[in-house]
This record gives sequence, C-alpha cells and structure tokens, in this order.
Amino acid sequence: MKVIKADRSILPVIQLITAAVTIALSACAYKLIPIRIVMLSVCAVFAVIGLFLLFIYLPLWFRRLQYSVTNETITKKSGVFFNTERTLKFNSIQFADIISFPFSKHIGLNFIILNAYGGKLALLFLKEQDKKAILKNMGKDYC
Repeated sequence: MKVIKADRSILPVIQLITAAVTIALSACAYKLIPIRIVMLSVCAVFAVIGLFLLFIYLPLWFRRLQYSVTNETITKKSGVFFNTERTLKFNSIQFADIISFPFSKHIGLNFIILNAYGGKLALLFLKEQDKKAILKNMGKDYC
C-alpha cells in the first residue's frame, strides 16, 4: 500500500487568493453599506472568516488530505472537523478524467476524477509522479 499526500506547494497561492477575496469583500462592504455599525460588523465577519480560512482550515485540510493506493483499491481520507473516508475499487471505474494545468509539474495542480458505478472520487492536488503512480496502478488502459 502506498500513501500519497496532497502537494502543499499550491497552498500559498490558495491562501493569497483567499486573502484577496476577503479584502475585496470587506472593501465592498465598506463602500456600499451606509450604516456605520452594520458596515463595521460585516467587515469584521469577513475578516474573521478570512483569517480562519487562511490560518486554520486550509492548512489542516491539506495536512489531512491523503490517498492510500493498493493494487485493487484507492482510498481518499479528508476532512478537518469531520473525517471522511471513501474507497473505490479499480475494477468498478467506468472512466477517468485527468486534469493537468500549466506548470502542474511544479505546483501540484494535477487532478484525477474517477467515475464509477454510482459515484465519483476526486483526487485533488497531486504531484506529477503521484498522478503517474495512481494511473499505473489503475491498469494499462490509463497509463
């Protein structure tokens, strides 16, 4: 069994985008809400949610996201407050979507979406060599 962790090199980019969205929402609230106490309350809520996402939720989620690959199954474990575990047998896969972005070899933007009978399993933020190892374990049709 091989255990694969999510590639954390994309985490600072996601945190930067989250911070930018938080600042933009706070700026919009500052400009558009005329009642000062309501505007300050809304800005404070956006700031607290943004800080929580930046420094607690996203790092914990990336730390706990992992995949266990055997010759017959793949298991995804994830979650921050509630842990989930989903297992999929390779012989039940109907087709797979393989998504790679530019510079994905360097920043871990590789995704595999496994479509099986009755559901999907999304494998997120994979390193290039981990993506290839999973596809190799799935069989010669996917290599």
